[in-house]
Amino acid sequence: MKISILNSLAKLLFVSPGEARPVLASCLNQALNDSHPLVVERAKFIYQLLKTNLNAARVALVTNKHCETEFNEDQDDENFDLIFDEFNTFSVIYEKPQIVWDAKPEEINLRPEVEEEEAAEEETGEKLEDLIEISPQKFQENWTNPLMKVVTEIIDLGFEIELGQFVEVVQEANLGVIAQGSSEEGSKVYAYGYTQGELGLIESIEVSGTLTITVKSLKEEVAEAIKSFWIRFFNQESS
Repeated sequence: MKISILNSLAKLLFVSPGEARPVLASCLNQALNDSHPLVVERAKFIYQLLKTNLNAARVALVTNKHCETEFNEDQDDENFDLIFDEFNTFSVIYEKPQIVWDAKPEEINLRPEVEEEEAAEEETGEKLEDLIEISPQKFQENWTNPLMKVVTEIIDLGFEIELGQFVEVVQEANLGVIAQGSSEEGSKVYAYGYTQGELGLIESIEVSGTLTITVKSLKEEVAEAIKSFWIRFFNQESS
C-alpha cells in the first residue's frame, strides 16, 4: 500500500506539481525511515530518479495508457472516457476537469530559480551591450578625441565608496575597467561600455562622499545613457 502511494504521488508530480510536490516530499521523508525495506528502497529509487533526471523520471513513471478491455460502444462512451481520464488526479477536490486547473509538464520546476538578471535589468532600466575590450592606449586616444561629446554630473553621495567591491559590481554589468585606484585625490575609476552600438568612456572620481562623473562618446545621447546607467549604481547602494 505504501509503495503504491509513493508511485501514485510520483506520477502526480508530472500531472499536478503544485499540489503533489509537498505531499510527495513528506511521504518520501517518512518512507525513508520506514521499517519495511521494500518501502525504503522504493523511496530511495524515486528520490534519486527525480533528483538526477526529470525527463528520465517522466518516461519511467508516466507510462502511456493501454486499454486492456474493449467496451461496447454506446452514446455514453465519451463520458466514460472523460471519467477515466480524471483518475489519479485532484479533480475530485477542485470539482473541475483536469484540463481546467492542471499545469503543463513543461512548467514543472522542482528547484525554482530567481530571475536575478531580469530583475536587475528592470531596476536599472538600461542594459548595456556585450563588452568589446579595448586597450588603455585606445581608451586614451578616444578620451582625447576632440569630436567626443562630453557630459558631466556631480552628486553628493553622503558616503565613501568601497572601491574593490564597486569595481566588481561594475564589471558584472558589462562595463570594462581600464584603471582604478585610491589616493589623496580620491577614489578614481576609468571605465567604458557600449550602448546603441557606440562606445562610451567614463571617468568617476569620489572624494569624501562627493562623486564627479565625466562621460564621453561620439553621440551625446549615448554619453547621457551611460552616465545615467553609472549613477544608478549609487542610487541602489544608497537605497
